[in-house]
Amino acid sequence: MTAVRFRITAVRFRITAVKFRMAAMAFKTRIVTLEMIAVNIEMAAD
Repeated sequence: MTAVRFRITAVRFRITAVKFRMAAMAFKTRIVTLEMIAVNIEMAAD
């Protein structure tokens, strides 16, 4: 029983890690998009 419970916990932990990684990637993408917009504004200002 303990081994099964441990396995379930490990799977849940892995799912959480994947979700966290996806969220981090989305956040990075958003920052890069903002940076690109800022660069476009700077280039347009020149």
